[in-house]
Amino acid sequence: MYVFISVIISACWVAGAVVGLLPLFGWHAAVDSAPGCYFVEVMDYNYLLFLYFATIVTPSVLLAAFYAHIYRVVVKQVCEIKVIRKLLL
Repeated sequence: MYVFISVIISACWVAGAVVGLLPLFGWHAAVDSAPGCYFVEVMDYNYLLFLYFATIVTPSVLLAAFYAHIYRVVVKQVCEIKVIRKLLL
């Protein structure tokens, strides 16, 4: 069990490092030397879109699916508890 958890934690760290280092490996836009804020100019739109889906949309969908499953299990167990209580009373 602990090995599984450590693998998941390691995978999260590796995925975060890969996503964070993508601009260093060439996924960025070229910028001129004028003074000012370069964030929008330097960050490639495709990378920002990828970053949005990789860090916000996908985890949100996964969390919603996990919580929906947990909710279904809880509702099922509550119904089973009610049936058992009726049988015992």
